[in-house]
Amino acid sequence: MSSSDYNYLEIELSELPSRGLLYNKDARIRGRFLTIRDIKLIALITEQNASKIINEIIRKCFIFENFTIDDLFLCDRQYLAFWLRANSFVRQNGYKIDIKKCKTCGVGFSADVSLDSLEITYLDYIPAPLTLPISGDVVEIKLPKMSDLKYVDDDMDIQMIARMIKNDDPLNYIYNLNARDYVALLEYCKKFNIGFNNVLQLECSHCHFENTVRILFTDMAIFNSFNLMDIINLTTRITKYTNVHISDDMSWAELEMMQEVTNAMIKEENDEAAKQEAKAKAKAAAMKSSHMPRAPHR
Repeated sequence: MSSSDYNYLEIELSELPSRGLLYNKDARIRGRFLTIRDIKLIALITEQNASKIINEIIRKCFIFENFTIDDLFLCDRQYLAFWLRANSFVRQNGYKIDIKKCKTCGVGFSADVSLDSLEITYLDYIPAPLTLPISGDVVEIKLPKMSDLKYVDDDMDIQMIARMIKNDDPLNYIYNLNARDYVALLEYCKKFNIGFNNVLQLECSHCHFENTVRILFTDMAIFNSFNLMDIINLTTRITKYTNVHISDDMSWAELEMMQEVTNAMIKEENDEAAKQEAKAKAKAAAMKSSHMPRAPHR
């Protein structure tokens, strides 16, 4: 075992949405936290490359033993991405959700949702094949894997089905379904929803009514939004005040802690400067007062 292996933590397969039930019996996953280099890569995320970058981050941060990353189930991929977010940030490791209008009082409010408060639907069965009502086709359902990310469609329902059915050309198959068969297949796939529950009950801070809110856990939204220039400015600022060399291999959590220390140092310097300035002004005022001519007695 190399020294770098000690930076990795064991991920219990039983904690995954799939419970690890469909992997090789000797499968093992170990993960490390995000580094500054990883955050710089995340800062490059756009709508067009989000999935590719998240995949690359998962490849970099996790070691898969006795199975390949292509065999990782998408529900487990999402869990691992959330694991990185929850463990790699000192601050802002949850979701801040802004509700424009409460359904009862009509007032907008915000809620902070911690990742460990999200409910997970775990795998406990594989659906039986579905016989479509019109065509009579028998369609097998599966838990989608990383390799199924190649099936992309603007319609999220079609994309979901394409990734869940066993078919050599799933998108073309779905496009050619009649309406009744399509609806039957869609509803059947929706019931087999393994992973994080994206329907939340959020209490209004004004009237305390519980609003039902649906969150889209997209690759664009998994991590915080970062600006590459801000990262460079932050590391430069910390180096200036702490005289510590910051490499891209440093964990982001460590950098955040150093940022807190730096902010405290800057505040202490500013407070001391303000005190000295106040003293100087007071002294100058006193000296001016002592040199002022006194009014003559009458």
